[in-house]
Amino acid sequence: ELGLPVMVHAEDLEQIAANAARFPHDARHHHELRSSAGEVTAVRQALGWAREFGVRLYIAHSTVAGVIQAAEESGIRERVFIEVCPHHLWLSTADIAPPVQNRFKVNPPLRTEAEREALAARLADGIDGLGSDHAPHTLAEKDAPYDEAPSGIPGVEYLLPLAIDAWRRGQVSLERLIALTSGNAARYFGLPK
Repeated sequence: ELGLPVMVHAEDLEQIAANAARFPHDARHHHELRSSAGEVTAVRQALGWAREFGVRLYIAHSTVAGVIQAAEESGIRERVFIEVCPHHLWLSTADIAPPVQNRFKVNPPLRTEAEREALAARLADGIDGLGSDHAPHTLAEKDAPYDEAPSGIPGVEYLLPLAIDAWRRGQVSLERLIALTSGNAARYFGLPK
């Protein structure tokens, strides 16, 4: 009734609970505890609700190309905004290494290299915007044992430099860079440019 978008951080809590008993609790297995399949399941559920109730849907911090595919198949793609963060585009589980592995603990988690590549391939078409998911923590907090270490990663300071680097490498046009970093979000939220 208010015409406001609904934002979701798409994770399947039931799958996370089930996976907690199946996988080791450490940063190397964080992506299995919070699986990509669970993310897509949660997105499909949110898309169903958005279709049923006629709302616009903002999907925050998408990590897999399957989210884009689900939105494209939903019949309401024009009402859906898919945000992706730089760390999901340029880092993968292959980058997680001791002794600083908890610094890569973020929700939703980094994905495998194959999943990262598939998501990055949609940068030119399919992703609506880049968001920082800026959630910094002190090194002492991140150096705590895995279950005590908070999830989160800094993002605001490197979103634009990485986006500019993608443009310089020819991965996106200048117009697409502007759309991803500001234009699309401004249009979606009805903000003046």
